[in-house]
Amino acid sequence: MRASTMFALIVAVLVGLGAAVAAKATGLFNRAEAKKEPPPIMVLAAANNIFEGSMIQPADVRVRPATPPEVEQLRRGELLPPMVQAATKRFAKLSIPTDSPIRKEYLEDLAAPTELRARVAPGMRAVNMAIPKHHAAGGLINVGDWVDVQLMAAIDSPAVPLPGGAAAAGGTTAQAAIITRAARVIAKRNSLWPVATPLGPDCPVNFTLETNPYRAALIEFSKDKGTIVLLPVGDQDKKLLEARRNEQMNPGGNTNGILNASYNVADSNEYREEDKRVGSFLTGNYVISEGDLVRIFQLKYVPPTPPSPERHIEKVIGITSVGYARGGRAGSSDDGMEEGNAAAQARRAGPSAGNGGSYTVGGAQASPFRFRPPEAPASCSTCKTGKCGQK
Repeated sequence: MRASTMFALIVAVLVGLGAAVAAKATGLFNRAEAKKEPPPIMVLAAANNIFEGSMIQPADVRVRPATPPEVEQLRRGELLPPMVQAATKRFAKLSIPTDSPIRKEYLEDLAAPTELRARVAPGMRAVNMAIPKHHAAGGLINVGDWVDVQLMAAIDSPAVPLPGGAAAAGGTTAQAAIITRAARVIAKRNSLWPVATPLGPDCPVNFTLETNPYRAALIEFSKDKGTIVLLPVGDQDKKLLEARRNEQMNPGGNTNGILNASYNVADSNEYREEDKRVGSFLTGNYVISEGDLVRIFQLKYVPPTPPSPERHIEKVIGITSVGYARGGRAGSSDDGMEEGNAAAQARRAGPSAGNGGSYTVGGAQASPFRFRPPEAPASCSTCKTGKCGQK
């Protein structure tokens, strides 16, 4: 190879190396990287319409990118943090439209629901019951509503005496009566929190009612005496009842917090002596029995008239009684003599108590009437599968 050719190759290599170094130094071979944008600022917004007074569930809110005005509101601390947990179990102070950001002023102050003991008015008691939906206005009764408690029962009447000592079987009638009026619902579904999960179609709904001590015990006693029905009162009556209850919960001018509440209702035959019943029950001098239901259902029973006692003639020899003779004629022979003194005096005591009329058991007024449910309660097929959700 000639020297000129060799020199040309060397020059070409040097020029190529210089061009490569220059290109690398200037970044000609480097790929242009995409410019990274900062992540969008997120905000917590309503996923659907949230109505006033409702408790927010996780499905009611969602996190989405914030608009420029919402970014400024978030920086000023006017909105909740962009996480679903921030709004869960909070109560809406006013209605929030769909996709609106959740402002702090839209919600009630963060606090747990009031405990049961604080919901019961002074002098009242709480009683719980499980009521089928079709006996509780479709299960649509809410906390704060007022209801009348009705008992529907099949009542077995006592046997009717017939001449000759026989008796005819008593009849059975189905009747209904209000056993407690104006009871307030203070809890539902056995939870202090509002429960929004649906129940099975056959599942009962648990309600906790506030009423006076005597009526609470009467409701407990009546649970297996018939079918209990809750009848909600209208809004106008509810306002009057709420006003009266607020006076008891916040007695004006009473520094010691003690209130002498009265349960009497002057225009009601049933509630005219309610204070007396409550006082006697609280002191242990009153026992709930079927006699209370007889009074409420206005049942009447006239016990059979006992037969006139048979006349006996006592024969005495000296100062010793030797027996009795049947019949009422004087001078009867000894052939009619009966048993001696002890047995004769037992017969002379007459028929014992409990001949079908009123009597007492354990100090309570008993009754020959018997109360029972008009039909067997339907079983909850959903509960058997564990999907009822009823606590």
